Amino acid sequence: MTSPIIIDNFMVSQIKACPRKYFWRVEKGLVNMIRPSFAPTFGIAVHKAMEAFYLGGTSLEATRAFLKSYIPFWKRFGNPEVSRTPELGVEIVDGFCTQFENDPYKTVEGCVEIGFMTELTPDVLYCGRIDRMVEIGGDVYVLDWKTSSMPWLFCERPNDQGTGYVWGAGEIKGVKIEGVIFDVIHTRATSLKAQKEGTPKWLTDRRISGRSAWEVEEWKETTLHYAGMIKGCQASGVWVKNGEACVNYNQICEYAQLCNSQGVMQDRIMENEYEVSKWEPFEGAMDGGEVE
Repeated sequence: MTSPIIIDNFMVSQIKACPRKYFWRVEKGLVNMIRPSFAPTFGIAVHKAMEAFYLGGTSLEATRAFLKSYIPFWKRFGNPEVSRTPELGVEIVDGFCTQFENDPYKTVEGCVEIGFMTELTPDVLYCGRIDRMVEIGGDVYVLDWKTSSMPWLFCERPNDQGTGYVWGAGEIKGVKIEGVIFDVIHTRATSLKAQKEGTPKWLTDRRISGRSAWEVEEWKETTLHYAGMIKGCQASGVWVKNGEACVNYNQICEYAQLCNSQGVMQDRIMENEYEVSKWEPFEGAMDGGEVE
């Protein structure tokens, strides 16, 4: 009897975008260290700050949590992007703590940064990490923190991760989950005009999005479809390229050089520009997973 496949939202997003990208990141465990991705690392550090804050910490304790997570990465790589410096991260965390000092959405007891792994089918396990579960007026929601330098591009519905976490929360808690709340944390300052008018330099856009039973069922069907794609690629050894996904968010894919080479040249690029950091879905969920 074969072992069930364990997947998370990150794995689904990778196979959906490009099977070859999934192969490089998940199957081979390769991370580009010449052009490291600052957005996920910065986002994880912000998650650490929010976790500290909602576990009863002060703004200062949240800031310390952010710096503890982000500074080692920053010291190693630096960053030409002014949008993700430690100093601006501190401003963002402080602004968030000020904005939600009296958050009307109350955390369900024990439900800050909780991991889950449940069966979609006996052959497919789905896991994730829920940032918060909150209650207001007797209704329970999943709440997810999202850092974004382009918040206007973030789509809260449909959103597979949000729907999956609504399902996962319902499974592990045995209660009806009304929907998902996204706290979209801006990593760029608001417009100069807005700042002059008194709008905070950094703000979080709270978006509330319900989920119907049919949406959850549709998400399950879709996720099982992509799980089948992963198993099919593993069985055949064929991981096709999706050329339409080579450039996203105005950046070329971090695996483009590998896809554009073969043999000895590909081996040299792999050795000189990449490190192996195996993606473990359940451990990834426990560590905060991917953001942005």
